[in-house]
Formats: sequence, C-alpha cells, structure tokens
Amino acid sequence: MKKLTLVLIMAVLLAGCAEEASFRDASILREMKDELDPARIGSGEGRELWASYESYLQNREIVVSAVGDIMLGRRVGRLLDENGGESAYQGFSFLFDRSDVLFGNLECSLSERGQKLLGKGIWLRATPDKADILKEAGFSVLSLANNHILDYGNEALLDTVEFLDEKEIGHVGAGKDIEAARKPEIFTKGDVSIGFLAYNEFSYYFWSYEEKRQFAASENVPGTTPMDLGPILEDVEKLKREVDLVAVSLHWGIEESNMETEAQREIAHALIDGGADMIIGHHPHVIQGLEIYRDKPIIYSLGNYIFDQNDENNKQGMAAEIEIFEGGMKSIRLHPLYVKDKRAPVVPEGGKLEGMIEKIKRLSGAMGTELESEGDHLIYLFGPPQ
Repeated sequence: MKKLTLVLIMAVLLAGCAEEASFRDASILREMKDELDPARIGSGEGRELWASYESYLQNREIVVSAVGDIMLGRRVGRLLDENGGESAYQGFSFLFDRSDVLFGNLECSLSERGQKLLGKGIWLRATPDKADILKEAGFSVLSLANNHILDYGNEALLDTVEFLDEKEIGHVGAGKDIEAARKPEIFTKGDVSIGFLAYNEFSYYFWSYEEKRQFAASENVPGTTPMDLGPILEDVEKLKREVDLVAVSLHWGIEESNMETEAQREIAHALIDGGADMIIGHHPHVIQGLEIYRDKPIIYSLGNYIFDQNDENNKQGMAAEIEIFEGGMKSIRLHPLYVKDKRAPVVPEGGKLEGMIEKIKRLSGAMGTELESEGDHLIYLFGPPQ
C-alpha cells in the first residue's frame, strides 16, 4: 500500500491531477481526512502533500544503531583528555547522527569513588566527565550488565547510574537492586516502540574467597541482571505486551574467540522463540558473526567500540544499523570499525577494510547468513512480514 501511495502522490505532483477514486483511496489521504480536492491540487498544495507523506513515512521508521564494548578509563581516558573527547565518536558521526536510538555496552563505571574488588586483576573505571562524551556521541541506551561495572564496588555502580541519569542517557542491566536492574528502557517514535533489556552471563562469578562478591543483583544488593533463561523470558513476555519490538543485550561468550558457542545459539533461539526481536551481544572483545533466525537478527559479538587492548583482533569491531519500518525489520547493515590509537573508532580503509568485510561474511556465512557488500559495509535485507 505504501508503494502504491507513493506512486499516486508522485503522479499528482507531476501532473497536478489524478483519478478521484484511486487517489482518494490512498492511505495518506485518508490520514489527512480528504481535506484536499485532487482535481484542484496546485504546486503549493502538492509540496505540502509531499511533506506530509515524508512525515508519514518518517514517523513509522526507527533506525537503531548498536556498537560494542565501550571503555573510557585507563589509557583511553588519558588519551581522550589529551586529544579531545570528540575523537571517541567523530569517526562514526555519519551513522550516529541518522540514528534514532544508539546502543552500546559501557564496560566501565563512571566514578571517582570505591575500592578495587579483591582478586579481580583487571579493574576498569572512568572519570565522571566521560558521561559528557557519551552524551555528545548521541548514546540513548547503555547496557551496564557486564563483568566490570562493579570493579570498584557498589558506590561506583550507583555513581554511574546517577551520572547517566543526569545526562538523560538510558541504562539497562544493572542497578541498586534486582528490580532496578531488570527494568527496561523504552523508546517510542510515532506509533512504533522498542524496549531494551540486558543480562550478564558472569553475574554469579566471584574473584576472591576472602570477599566472594558476586555481580548478581538481589532484593537489597546492587548488581547486574543474571543471564538466567527463565527470568529473561518472563521479562521479554512482559515487555512484549508494552512495545512493538524487544531488544535483548547479552554479555556472554568466550573472550578472544571469533566463534559463538552452541550454548549461546540455543539461548538466543529460545529468546526469539519467546518473543525477543533482536539479540545484541558483547564481551568477547572481538567480532563474531550475524545469524538470522526466524527473520530476527542475532549479533553474537560486536567486538570493541573503544578500548586500549593491543591485539589486532581486539581493534576490530562492528557498528550495526537496523532499520525498522512500521514495527517490522527492513534491513541490517554491519559497518566495520577499527579502533585507532586506542581512542578513535574509525571506518577502516584499503586492505584492512576488505579483510574485515570478508571476515564478517565468513563468520556470518557459517551460520547461514548471506551478506551483500555495499561499499564500505555489509547489508542484509529482510523479507516482507509474514
């Protein structure tokens, strides 16, 4: 119907007239309550009609973009302080600026408080002013469901929540208690809505027998939402009654591995069977493939977005751009991303770009997903809604 409507409107704009029956049957004119007489449409009215039609389409489309692990502390933080925070996002502003929703995994707390968790070995924390960079980049929702958000204890986690709230950046997957951690973030545009949830596979881990501090939130303990299938399915079912689409972020898998596990695939399939519309994966710090299951995308790992890891494999990531129209998936684009100088995510060029494109194709193809090259990125087009 939308294609028919577009053809009819273009005919009116070009010719200034149309058959009354078919023109009046177009959905956009029904939306406008037949205020215009098609026989008397002039160029001015035609331009208004076209603007109304563009608005009609725009309000039914949501572009969701997602990136991988974001770490703004340690060496990254010092380099951003020295060179300017804009390097953390300007290389992908072309994508972020056209996104209605921008999602990522914040792999560090934002705080100057707290003590290092005993036995952890790697502690990630950034200064609170780095929330300004996240805001300037355009992040709408961040997952806090990971194995580093509590590296500096409860105080640092609660500070992170407070600083993100001050910047009006949504967050999911961690909080002052399990109720807060399981609370979704919902984005609405026009009459289309999408809800976000996030879970951490490593919530029950602890790093010292002296402290035995797990990351799992409970009724009175701050922490992250565990990746327990039963409660996740409950959350998905509940959220699905409120929104058109449900996005589930999972912090999971094997670090440094470009391959997903069979257990991950089983969990992802169960979540989509239970009502989830997309799975967004983090934690391995390297790229893993895209699977399309029941016409829904499963991104097993987006790799790093910004991090100070030195291995070439860790410097490679992806930005996913998912186009949604009238509550249905239209396309997904995967943009190769390279972490330059530990602080600047950029689109790779030349042989590096070609190698990453082939790598993403190969990893996704192993799961039956055929991606088409489109310039400096890859695309998958979804079929019409069933």
